[in-house]
Amino acid sequence: MFLSYFKIAWRNLRRERQFTFLNLIGLSIGLASSLLIYFWVYDQWNIDKFHKNNKQLFEVMANVPMGDVTQTMEYTPGILAQALVKEMPEVEDAAVTVSDFAETKGIVSFNDSHLKGTQLFASRNFFNVFSFTLIQVDQRRLNCLKANCK
Repeated sequence: MFLSYFKIAWRNLRRERQFTFLNLIGLSIGLASSLLIYFWVYDQWNIDKFHKNNKQLFEVMANVPMGDVTQTMEYTPGILAQALVKEMPEVEDAAVTVSDFAETKGIVSFNDSHLKGTQLFASRNFFNVFSFTLIQVDQRRLNCLKANCK
């Protein structure tokens, strides 16, 4: 019985080739669009989920009016972090990061491993906010960074 259904469907698909082609193209575009949207949403939901206190991490962004449109940027003044900690009791700690605007790329090497990367400058309390695991660290300097000593 199922074989006869498939035969009838195949015959109709061959007879109406334009509609078959149009339906297959529409189905392909719809599936591809759905998958791309799903992957984008999944990526956005899983940013920085590996940190211990990921429920308390927020990124501050600025709305900058540019003529008729308002553009949202991730660039804010560095002094804003200190002001947030001082004036808002909900903010326990804040870290400032500044990427290298010249996009200077370099190579970090360890034994036989080589990694391409760019520079990222961070404030002293970066490791108080984020819980990155470090491979090798000078413990005395890290304790000094966490205690904000000079």
